[in-house]
Amino acid sequence: MTKYLHLSLQIILSYFLIIFQFTYISSLHTVFNLINLPLILLILIIILGRKNYHIYFAFLIGFIFDIYFFDIFPIFIISFLVAVMSSRYLQLSFFTNRSIYSFIVITAFATVTFNFSYQIINFIINIYQSSNSLFLTQAWFWESLGYKLILHSIIIIVLFYIINFTTRRLRPYLLEKK
Repeated sequence: MTKYLHLSLQIILSYFLIIFQFTYISSLHTVFNLINLPLILLILIIILGRKNYHIYFAFLIGFIFDIYFFDIFPIFIISFLVAVMSSRYLQLSFFTNRSIYSFIVITAFATVTFNFSYQIINFIINIYQSSNSLFLTQAWFWESLGYKLILHSIIIIVLFYIINFTTRRLRPYLLEKK
């Protein structure tokens, strides 16, 4: 019973985070409204989670984003799922520890993967509009991606140190005091 209570609590907290994203983060200054807190939550679930809940949370968060925004319906579901599954593969294949460097690299990789998959799907859907040009040639894409990478890295560093100082999940088990 506690497993289901824990999972439902995580779902409720992710809803509150999404509501916070839509109501507060979206209304911030131009640079700071680029922060994607649900993506950072998914990265933490990937790195710290023990089960494969990251796929369910990616689908749930993508579904809520698709309902809120007026883009083609499954664009956020697909983008979150691509970012989460590729980041999980990166974490399982290349990183053996939970260091700050692995947090930063996985965050940067998930941010780039999410933005590229979103823009590619959006470009394919809107290819017949004459005003739509390839996003790789646009300066706004690279500028916003750079800001997102910097902001997400700062947030994940702060969260890493908060988690490191409050719990024992990130501490190496070989260096424990006896």
